[in-house]
Amino acid sequence: MTEPTASSPTTKRRSSYVPPILRDGNVPAPETACASCPASLWYVDQRLHCFCGTMKTLIWTAGNEVPLSRCDGRQIAIARLRAAETAK
Repeated sequence: MTEPTASSPTTKRRSSYVPPILRDGNVPAPETACASCPASLWYVDQRLHCFCGTMKTLIWTAGNEVPLSRCDGRQIAIARLRAAETAK
């Protein structure tokens, strides 16, 4: 079995969710899976940071960018968000 890459269709599925702080033009570069994750908590002090609500850890910081291309927590959070939207 071939491991999916960051550019494979498996990892390019995006949720329609955009964290509120990223809607204001704060865009992480390079792209990270966290940018469309409902479990991500973004904040700005002097730099942009992302705290993962699923893994309970600081996962991304501007200036120390190591982007996540895939994350099970993101997939779980998207499924929960979709289920909540469907239940409305």
